[in-house]
Amino acid sequence: MKLAIIILNYKKYDYTINCINSILKFKKDFYIFVIDNNSNNNSLENIKKEFSFFNPSILDYNEINNENFICRNLNLIQSSTNLGYAKGNNIGIELCKKGNFDYIAVLNNDILLVDDIFTKMISFINKNISNDFKLFGPLLEHPDGTIDYNCAKKTLTFTNLIAMTPIGSVIKRSFNYFIGFKQKNTSFFKDTLKKEVDIISGSFMLFRKDLFNEIDGFDPNTFLYFEEPILCSAIKEKQHKVLFLPDFKAIHHHGATTSSISRVFQLQETRKSMNYYVKNYSKINKIQLSLINGFFYSSIRAIKIKAKFKNK
Repeated sequence: MKLAIIILNYKKYDYTINCINSILKFKKDFYIFVIDNNSNNNSLENIKKEFSFFNPSILDYNEINNENFICRNLNLIQSSTNLGYAKGNNIGIELCKKGNFDYIAVLNNDILLVDDIFTKMISFINKNISNDFKLFGPLLEHPDGTIDYNCAKKTLTFTNLIAMTPIGSVIKRSFNYFIGFKQKNTSFFKDTLKKEVDIISGSFMLFRKDLFNEIDGFDPNTFLYFEEPILCSAIKEKQHKVLFLPDFKAIHHHGATTSSISRVFQLQETRKSMNYYVKNYSKINKIQLSLINGFFYSSIRAIKIKAKFKNK
């Protein structure tokens, strides 16, 4: 089955190089599309130099107008502006739709493969999974072997959204400690049974390409965060399903791609995307949304005050 792999890069080209090298260890017949979000640090030049044996070209996205540009192995695409996660990956999806692919994978550049996961996943899907499942995700672990609990989720609730804020997170941990509540049940992630879920992490998504005959790609109305629940909601609106496959595993350096972004900016963008998600894709009511926004505003304010005193 022909596979296209989309990797979004913003400044952290060393992670992108490591990600591609981990793919090369196990898979030789592939098409990778690296989309650079206007990094302004010669990211694509450095990636091109590292993989010069593929003789890749750096192409301006605005000048690509047909499928003849697609070459085997490595395609380097430059965006003239930073489009964020959704629009940046949509560039790759749009280009992949022109190729004769069966599956499209979207990877964060801080993902590392530990085996030939794509061949194994696709073989398993083709033999065992009905066509109404369109999106698949593996178990993700941090480099230290702990589980990345964001790799698969149920529908986001009011309390989930509160807990996304620093203040809400502290309250949740304190409450759990007070009542003696233990951490997540790891059996959901550790057993090898396939599970239908509501949300798969945007760090590692494997799609049947035919999904994009019905959905153009990620909703372009967010810049950063909430892209996965929005897309998964759109998939379900089309009467399709999302599947978590914990029998397959990859490594995720969680937060590496956003480590250069200030915490205040991250929270501001999270709040914006959260509001868009709630208003367009969830059943959370206006009163609950107002309370969630209050937690975001309070958290942002607390971080700014802390930084102000720290700098004195």
